[in-house]
Formats: sequence, C-alpha cells, structure tokens
Amino acid sequence: MRTILVGVSLLISLSLLVLGLGGTSLAARGPSDGVADTPQAGSAPSVVADPNSPTATMSVQAPSPIPSPSAVMSVASSGTVLYEADWTGGLSGWTGPSDWKTLNGMLLNDGTNESIQPIAAPYQPPTPDYAIETEVQILKAAYSPPGHSFGLVARYTGENESYTAGVREDAVGNKLAGIADLSARWGPDFTEGVGTSQVFDPGEDWHTYRLELKGNTLKLLVDGSVLVQGTDNRFLSAGRVGLWSQGYQLQVRSFKVIAL
Repeated sequence: MRTILVGVSLLISLSLLVLGLGGTSLAARGPSDGVADTPQAGSAPSVVADPNSPTATMSVQAPSPIPSPSAVMSVASSGTVLYEADWTGGLSGWTGPSDWKTLNGMLLNDGTNESIQPIAAPYQPPTPDYAIETEVQILKAAYSPPGHSFGLVARYTGENESYTAGVREDAVGNKLAGIADLSARWGPDFTEGVGTSQVFDPGEDWHTYRLELKGNTLKLLVDGSVLVQGTDNRFLSAGRVGLWSQGYQLQVRSFKVIAL
C-alpha cells in the first residue's frame, strides 16, 4: 500500500513540473524579455498599448482641407461704399491741375482754371455700373459770368471721353444742372447734353451731388432728388472717377464711389 502511494505522489510531482516549464516557455515569448514578434509579410504591425501610459489609446485627426480660391468674384451689394476719399494727409493720390489743393481734410479749388480739367481719384471702379457722390460748397466765382461750371466726372478714359454731371452757367448767367461729356458740349442750355437740363442755383450752401450710371442710363441727383436723367451710348466702360471746377472757388468735404 505504501508503495502505491509513493508512486502516485511521484506522478503528481512530475505533472506539476511539466506544467511549470510550459508556462515559463510561454512567458518568455512576451514583450517582457525585449524580443518582439516579427510580423508576417503583408500584415500591418500590431501596436501594444503601454499599460503605464496615462492614455491607453491615441486619436488621430485628419488635417483640415485647404479651401480652394473661389472661381467667381464676389459682387458688392447695392449701396456698398467701394471707395471714400481721405484728404486729411493731402491729396492722397488724387492727380490733376494745380488749382486743386487740400486744407483741414477738405479738397479745395482756387478758381483759377478757366478750362475743364478734371482731378482724378486714385481708384477705378471694377464695373461700369456705379454711383459717385460728393458734398460741395461754392464760395464764389473767380470772374464774371458766363463760363463757370463744376461737378462730377465718371467713366473717364481720356481727353473729353467721360461723362460730367453738375452745374454750369448759361449765356446770361443762369445756373443749370445737367449731364454732358467732358468737352462740355452742353450748348448754352444743355441741349446737347444727356437728358433735359434743369434750372438749379446752388447758392453758397452745401449740397450733395450724385451721379448714377447703369448701362447706358444716367441720373443726376441733388440732395436726393432726381434733377436730370437720360440715356447715352458713348462711354460704357468703367473708366476713372473725379471732379472738375471751371472758374469756381469751392470746397469739397466728401467723395464716395458706391455700388449699384
């Protein structure tokens, strides 16, 4: 009986020894001994998270796509101010005859120019459809009438190639509002201009003059009221914008280009 018990005990001991060796062999293949498994060809390498890391998983965000430039140019909405003059530091890029100068943030004319020579703004509208608006006060005429005039210049592309809108004296000194070209072929009563001229005497008050150009339609507004309008097919490109004064001492406190 003793012999049988000794034999069974021996068998149990051998079984436990074999199991212990097997566990040690499996543990040796883990990452603890510094030898990593070699991945099979064509398979993605496995990543083992470090249990001691504060973050067990890592999220990767795809880079934000770079927006491509828009192929269509945005169009300014009606009423948007495209350009506004600033004369606090001088003419600031405005170019024209020497009778124009600046003082206290305003553009002035001394009245010595007896011809129609515009002063041009350093801005060209992107389209031929726009409005130009200015606030002007006449101080006095530099010589006896007739022949005095002043106003806005639009779609200016060269000598005599532009529209003008403003005030001019007729043969007997009456003041009329009208639209014409830069050569001032208005005739004594604007009969050669665009639309029908209207009697308007600005006196020495400040007034807001606005010229609207849309296609071949033109409008002259003074203080918000339409005085002259008509159609003309001569100058249809955007051109430049500006002002002119012939024989008038005047001052200008604002000038804007506005989208229509």
